Amino acid sequence: AARVALPRDGRGRRLLSCMQEMQALLGCMKRNAFDIDKGCLAERQALTQCVRAAERAKKTKPPNTMNYHLLRLSRMLRR
Repeated sequence: AARVALPRDGRGRRLLSCMQEMQALLGCMKRNAFDIDKGCLAERQALTQCVRAAERAKKTKPPNTMNYHLLRLSRMLRR
């Protein structure tokens, strides 16, 4: 199953966690003599969805925090 909410490491960065989907696809390919079109459609779609969700999560900008605004204000006051 594709993971929509990606886990974060200790610093708050999102981790790409499609390892289970990749392992499922590789296991399916091994069972089917490495023919991905033979019977691995569900695994391939799960991996594709997971990677796309990870890419979308990377592209979203974090919301502006209070610290961001305070930093901007302090820079403006220094001028």
